[in-house]
Amino acid sequence: MARLLRLGSKGEDVKELQRRLLQIGYYKGAIDGMFGPATDRAVKTFQSKSLLVVDGIVGPATIKALYNWKKESRYYKYNSAHVIEIEPLDLYIDVVKKAGNVILGDFINGGLFGMYRSSMVSISTLVKDGKVLAEQLSHDTVRRGTFIVWKDGMVSVEMIDFISKYHKLNDIKFAIGGYNIIPVGKTIREQLKSEWFDYNALGYRTWRSVLGYSESKNKVFVVIAQNADVEEGSKILKNLGCNIGIGLDSGGSTCGRFEGKLIRSTTRVIHNIIRWI
Repeated sequence: MARLLRLGSKGEDVKELQRRLLQIGYYKGAIDGMFGPATDRAVKTFQSKSLLVVDGIVGPATIKALYNWKKESRYYKYNSAHVIEIEPLDLYIDVVKKAGNVILGDFINGGLFGMYRSSMVSISTLVKDGKVLAEQLSHDTVRRGTFIVWKDGMVSVEMIDFISKYHKLNDIKFAIGGYNIIPVGKTIREQLKSEWFDYNALGYRTWRSVLGYSESKNKVFVVIAQNADVEEGSKILKNLGCNIGIGLDSGGSTCGRFEGKLIRSTTRVIHNIIRWI
């Protein structure tokens, strides 16, 4: 690339830039040779994470960093649990409605789902960039643990019933419902009961998917643990330094791939999954 590229640039060199950004996971748009807002955001995100001047201008320093970039491993094992650490703003929801064994790319199964009026639906909150993809059924009025990444990068677990009525909906980048497994002032059994969940149907020893956040590390921890009950899922997150966390759909729905490594597969059709850049 012989010229500086910036917002408004067009041409084959912009296509080359887009391909490289796509290859390393910073861009998800079309390879169209148009340096538009999506390409500009991808460049600025890359510059920020590479400790470059964040100006959206692709010059020699940015080009060098793009082609010297090597993915830092974020996947490791903690005892028998598989763990991947993610930047909060890198998370997003994908509604797939596919069997777990045909889902491509890195992911973990998402929130609880089921059949309602002959259709597969999520019975958990799902939000992507302020847009509600799903929320609990209208007759289900209880508040449940909802993992939220705000657009400013902050993370929290809120007890929410109908996300569409939530006064801060437009401030949400990512949200997924589950059940609070790091409750304050309650045992997990008490917390599950308050969320209308039967502990015996939900908390037993099985493949377990959990999602946590460490405020001190500013990292989200995506975890798949084998042969773990809900208390062990909570303990794993706490031992990893998490101060908040939720349980995701587990048991037969547990499936995922971390940095190309298939952790567990299933032929069960999955409604929604969590992905990351």
